[in-house]
Amino acid sequence: LNGSSQVIPNGIDLAGEGGLVWLKMRNGSASHRLLDSERPCVASGNYAYLNSDAANAEACYAGAQHITSLNVDGFTLGNEYNSSSFDYTSWTFRKCPGFFDVIRYTGTGSAQNIAHNLGSVPGCIIVKCVNAGSRNWSVYHRSNTANPETTALYLNTNQDTIDGVDFWNDTAPTDSVFTVNSRDETNRLGDEYVAYLFAHDDQRFGKLSDESIIKCGGFSNVSGSDTVVSLGWEPQYVMVKVVSGGLGNWVILDSMRGLVAEGSNDRLLLANTTASESTQPLIVPTPDGFIHMNDSSNNDFVYIAIRRPMKVPETASEVFAMDTQNGTDPGFISGFPVDLALRKQINSSDPWHLGARLMGRFKLTPNATLTETADSAFDYDWMDGWYDTASSASTTYSWMFKRAVGFLDVVCYDGTGSWPLALNHNLGVIPQMIILKKRSPSSDPWEVYHFGNTAEPETERLQLDSDATIDSIVSWYDTLPTDQQFTVGTGGPVNQSGHSYVAILFATLAGISKVGSYVGTAADLVVDCGFSSGAAFVLIKRVDDVGDWYLWDSVRGIVAAAESHLLLNSSAAQSSNDYIDPDSSGFVVTSSAPAALNANGGNYIFLAIAA
Repeated sequence: LNGSSQVIPNGIDLAGEGGLVWLKMRNGSASHRLLDSERPCVASGNYAYLNSDAANAEACYAGAQHITSLNVDGFTLGNEYNSSSFDYTSWTFRKCPGFFDVIRYTGTGSAQNIAHNLGSVPGCIIVKCVNAGSRNWSVYHRSNTANPETTALYLNTNQDTIDGVDFWNDTAPTDSVFTVNSRDETNRLGDEYVAYLFAHDDQRFGKLSDESIIKCGGFSNVSGSDTVVSLGWEPQYVMVKVVSGGLGNWVILDSMRGLVAEGSNDRLLLANTTASESTQPLIVPTPDGFIHMNDSSNNDFVYIAIRRPMKVPETASEVFAMDTQNGTDPGFISGFPVDLALRKQINSSDPWHLGARLMGRFKLTPNATLTETADSAFDYDWMDGWYDTASSASTTYSWMFKRAVGFLDVVCYDGTGSWPLALNHNLGVIPQMIILKKRSPSSDPWEVYHFGNTAEPETERLQLDSDATIDSIVSWYDTLPTDQQFTVGTGGPVNQSGHSYVAILFATLAGISKVGSYVGTAADLVVDCGFSSGAAFVLIKRVDDVGDWYLWDSVRGIVAAAESHLLLNSSAAQSSNDYIDPDSSGFVVTSSAPAALNANGGNYIFLAIAA
């Protein structure tokens, strides 16, 4: 950040809809700041803040400090929580039926119902007195004991569950009201309060209005074991707390900072303390929930989980971009949060590198069978790019991808050694191309499924790190993928017990991506991808004979003359030849292309992304 006023765009309409913005310094000790649309400071031109880690009253800074405006696509920061010397994070919750609501009310000192607009029964309610200090944050959670309306938690402490009729009047909330009694923290006569309401499993979202985007639940762990929590979808945000068996912090994890697969460290912030961000393996996201890692005690937990967005993109620029290493953070600019990235110095024999948000700060080498290695520069916590570096390199390129329904998904999993192993995914359609690699602890080839390999692609595999032809092997357990799962057999490359893996899934999305095949003619051959402005990215491989994985892109040039190509299975520097030409519908494989690209009667597969 820059230490002066700046707009933070996040695509959320706070000006028209209202909501909550939660700020925290990451790399220094400082309070959490909570500012919402219901508590403007009229005299000072900004918004009042509360600290989730303290019992104090709200405060307003004079002048351009903290949040100075709520916008149709985010918010504007003043000079507080905006220092160029520190890193920050923000979580934004828009008011929306079935998801979240903010309510302001006045205490009466006796039981009263508070109307809300959530449109469903709240799963969690967080209440704070805003005008008086020494008042704890009171939390109702539907999974906090068998009768949650009789108990409460304090957001600003690590305290265990508290019993008391005076919090919620021993009355469960409804889809239109929640109830408070006489406790000072929730309903003292004449005092002012704010309440944040989170929905639970309200299934009004998705194409068919039958999906939820938030769940407030609980689980019990057994000491020494991991605990699998099923949500029905992959989370992007999890706040979790121990509620019995001992003291426990309110731990916040999210996918922007790092909610990662097993073997990597999550980045944790604690809502009840001023502590800076810490790292440890705690929550492993899965395509249908999360795994809570081994806890040393038998404990009960509550959580709030919010679904990872799965919007169908409308243009290719929403999900694919390229850039050269620019010497600022982030090192490569994409215009969207990056979920998958390739990196290569194009004029040298340096190897390819591949990273994914779910893998954390680790990288793989597409042109080799090597295991993953740690690299602190492989960082993804920006809204518009990736890679943490202070150096520029005009010949180092990155190809950047975003997960999206119908286009791309990334799945990390652990092998079991038993077959078949059916793995869930969130691509939303049948995967047409799967690139799979063992991450650790030993090396194995890259396995590739492509529906254009043969008439029975589930019986064949290719290797990304090799120019070899298709090979009959049981990598996919002779089972075609579905719109919900793909299947692997057993063995080191795909499913060895105690080993970790990553799978990258692509599909054809009209006007944006094309996974396809063609038969060579040795003459100029138009490959129609259904695009309108040509291709920005093309990857081609011959499957009935040896052939490299040829890669072109529009940044380095796809032109009606010689252009540069790279080989994804080789660390070699780029070469220049007239092997493909542009075409508005896709691309043209030229008559001068070698047999690896256009032999008469040869069989080829490709992945193309629109310009």
